[in-house]
Amino acid sequence: MIVSIFFIPYTAKGDVFLYASDADIKDVLILLSQATGKNIIVSPEITGKISLRLKTDFARILKILESTAELSFRESDENIITIPKSKFRSSRIVKLRFYPPKNIAEAIAQIGVKSSMIHTNILFLEGEEEKLQVAEKIIQEIDRIPRQVIIEAQIVELTKKGALELGNLMKAISGDFEGGFDFLSGKANIKVSTGKIEYIIGFLEQKGEAKILSSPKILTTEGEKAEIRQGISVPYDVSTQFALNTVFYDAFLSLEVVPKISDNKIVLETKISKNFPSFEVVSSRGVPSISKNEITSKIILNQGESVSIGGIMIESNSKSYEGVPIISSIPVLGFLFKNYNNKSETREITVFLKPSIVD
Repeated sequence: MIVSIFFIPYTAKGDVFLYASDADIKDVLILLSQATGKNIIVSPEITGKISLRLKTDFARILKILESTAELSFRESDENIITIPKSKFRSSRIVKLRFYPPKNIAEAIAQIGVKSSMIHTNILFLEGEEEKLQVAEKIIQEIDRIPRQVIIEAQIVELTKKGALELGNLMKAISGDFEGGFDFLSGKANIKVSTGKIEYIIGFLEQKGEAKILSSPKILTTEGEKAEIRQGISVPYDVSTQFALNTVFYDAFLSLEVVPKISDNKIVLETKISKNFPSFEVVSSRGVPSISKNEITSKIILNQGESVSIGGIMIESNSKSYEGVPIISSIPVLGFLFKNYNNKSETREITVFLKPSIVD
């Protein structure tokens, strides 16, 4: 190895004559520092060898080394810091067209790229050059025109008998039956051709075994949550040292759906909640408690296919009184002519969903 560096002070520009043959890049930088009196800090990540013959000014030498040896020189105070170009933290300004900046930031943070929002749709990116290039490719894939999905829903309340009949009917008439069958065993989902859904529900309604609570239709963007709520807010009295205040707690039947599209199949992430007042447990002032029921699922559907999701069970208890008019109201003796009945009923909330991709 031969490394020769000479500093020629008599030239106006202060040229450096640099000759190296298969020399270690670190040695070249250290000798260049000695010849010019510049403070050059060399990163331990710099490796490799170089051969060159130059006679030019110091700044020009740095530019040549930057391009040929893939180095980055950055001045800090009176020092010149040298690191591999691939490790230098570069920056980018990216303008987004469709995708939320927050979601983009979360995605590229996984590969070690830092981002900050400088406008509603502009991100400032910082990181190593190689990682920034990967981040740009990720953004190009994500930041595209989002597809839209229209979701048609039917929320149905079924009696115990109606839930069993629903499972039997769907299994009997559907040639492409998939999913759980026992509606009263907890969470269940069944995929079936859309045209058969209305027939089944109408049949059970005629028998008094089903009741349609709601038939909403909502349009949402792929990956964005769509939410439907129906119900009441129950007032509660909250007393403090100085006043009596009323607060409200939601008792809703709600449906949350996040649709995603993959290879023309629709993935539905669903959450169904049925919260309702329960008088089995009441406060000292007679305010009912809130009974909470939730079910979550993730289902893959073909275009135009429907799914039914069941599993939210509701128990209700009622008391009835029967007696012979007039006689049943006679003290002591009337007890023999009246009857009290306790009735317990199990019902199930079933949701039918039909998602369609909007072109």
